[in-house]
Amino acid sequence: MSHDDSAPGAATTERTSASEQLLFGGELTYDYGWGTHNGAWLKLSLRSMTVSLPRQVAVAVRPARRADPRALTTVAVGEIARGVTQAVSLIAVNALLVELLAPGDITSRLRAALPSLVLVAVLSVVGSACGFTSRATSGSPPLYRYRYRKGPRPRPVADPFLPGPVSGVGPHGPAGGRIP
Repeated sequence: MSHDDSAPGAATTERTSASEQLLFGGELTYDYGWGTHNGAWLKLSLRSMTVSLPRQVAVAVRPARRADPRALTTVAVGEIARGVTQAVSLIAVNALLVELLAPGDITSRLRAALPSLVLVAVLSVVGSACGFTSRATSGSPPLYRYRYRKGPRPRPVADPFLPGPVSGVGPHGPAGGRIP
């Protein structure tokens, strides 16, 4: 299984555990195409990741644009706005903590921190609204129809040992699993 050119017992016994040696006669390695990613992380650099990112985004955006361009725009604007509100909120929380942890009287510190506190609260509400809009739009009926039409359709599993839905409550309903 190993793609090593060295002697069969020389290098593999140093890397293998006693159980691998006993059960498999050497190192247990995957010999499938999808399992051979040895050193793949060494090939990943910032430049290669940056070059491949637009292609990956295009693969994700293209079907969404075909399904519902308006929903895609709404989701994109909502997510960008949510990201901006989170970034500004982090800066406002920093300013809030600076004011609260400054030396001085507690009432003066609370009064100085009030604008930052209000800004953090408003940004939280706006960010939540943007996230809600994005999530509500991403589940729109045209997108569901597109996913159903284009997505893989799993075949139903017919197992004679599973007579009905496996819910753990059996034929007695939801109360059947409770101890009286």
